Amino acid sequence: MFPRILDQIEEIMNKEVATAKPEDPLVTAAKTMLERKIGCVVVVGDQQKVIGIVTESDLIRCAASGHDPNHTLVRDMMKSPPVTCTPQAPVEEAYAHMRQNNIRHLPIVNKDGTLVGIVTMKDLISFGKLIL
Repeated sequence: MFPRILDQIEEIMNKEVATAKPEDPLVTAAKTMLERKIGCVVVVGDQQKVIGIVTESDLIRCAASGHDPNHTLVRDMMKSPPVTCTPQAPVEEAYAHMRQNNIRHLPIVNKDGTLVGIVTMKDLISFGKLIL
């Protein structure tokens, strides 16, 4: 018997999400990304509400514009508001959001905006290989 095919994003999302606060120095977010070998940190405010995202591209943009990541705050380089999705969304919907918005990282939030996970394009590619 074959395993049930996964259909909701909560079934493949990563629940261990690297986060940053808007007032953190950008270099702190960069160090987290480097240490964890990940491509983004999700920016959260009060009660883990998602307010932005910082990606590798944002770090490159910071360097290219001559900003010092030691003296630049996360809030100054984050994309806000970020594209998000709920845990109950179908995998196909999450993929469509990512393609339409040309993003590789999709924070997963409850209806109240609280961070519960993240899905990357790499996750979706791996998931695709599992169901082929």
